[in-house]
Amino acid sequence: MVSFADKRADKHKKLKILAEKKLSKISELVSKALDDHLITDEEYSLVLSELNTFKEKKEQIRSDAKKSVKNETSLINKFKNKQDVKKLR
Repeated sequence: MVSFADKRADKHKKLKILAEKKLSKISELVSKALDDHLITDEEYSLVLSELNTFKEKKEQIRSDAKKSVKNETSLINKFKNKQDVKKLR
């Protein structure tokens, strides 16, 4: 069974990888835009699109991690409740 700390570490690792990839992509887009000292609407839109994609994927990673912890907690509580009922018998 994977510990809570391991799940948090995995989440942070995924977020770090995502952030590094998106930072690299955005830096590349900005560098290209600045090469001619003019940022076009298209270039600006591409940068914003990458930023929005990052935010969406970040929230998805966080949401998945929360669901995982919630499901595990629910299973643990169900098991504890069954044990408590057995003790009362």
